[in-house]
Amino acid sequence: MQRDIPEILQLDVERFLDHQIALGRIGLDQYLRGKLIDLLVAVTGEIGLAAGGDFRVIAAAHAGWKGALTGVLETTLEAMETIGARRASTVAVLGPAIAQKSYEVGADFASRFISASSGYERFFVASARGRHFMFDLPAFIAMRLWSAGIGSFEDLARDTYSEPDCFFSYRRSVHKNEPDYGRQIAAIALM
Repeated sequence: MQRDIPEILQLDVERFLDHQIALGRIGLDQYLRGKLIDLLVAVTGEIGLAAGGDFRVIAAAHAGWKGALTGVLETTLEAMETIGARRASTVAVLGPAIAQKSYEVGADFASRFISASSGYERFFVASARGRHFMFDLPAFIAMRLWSAGIGSFEDLARDTYSEPDCFFSYRRSVHKNEPDYGRQIAAIALM
C-alpha cells in the first residue's frame, strides 16, 4: 500500500538551521544568518527554479523524459509567472539525474521524441547495442528551459545511476533486480 507523500513540505527554516549548526553539521556566517530564507522541499524535484527581484518565487519540477517532452517545465514557468516571477530573471538548476552514458533507450523511445521534432535527434547517440540509443536527458532539459526564455541554467552533472553511494535510481534497481529503490528529495532555497 502506497502512502500519500505531500509534494511540498514547509519547514521552520530558522529552527532547522539552528539545529544543524548546534550539531556542527553546517556553519553559517553572520551575513547569511541575518537574511530571509525561503525554502521549498519537494519529493523528486530534480529541477529547482527561483526568481528573485521584487517577487521571490521558488518552484520544483520533476522533469523525467515524459514530463520534459510534454511541457512540465514550461507549465511550471507559467505558474510561477502567475504569482509574479519573470522568466528572464529565473534561475534553473538541474539536480541529480540520469546521465546520457547511463540512459540506454530503444528505437521506439527515440522515435517518440524525433516525431515531436526532428531537431530532437541530436539528444540521441548510437548505443553499442543495435537499435538502441543513449539519451541525453540533461541536455534536453537545458534546451527546453533555454527555449522557454529562462535567465540562467546550471546542470550539477551528477548521475543518479552511476553514483550508487550518493543517489537512488529506479533504473539501477531494475538492472540489479533489487526489490525497491529509494526516493530523492530536493531542497531549494532563495536567500
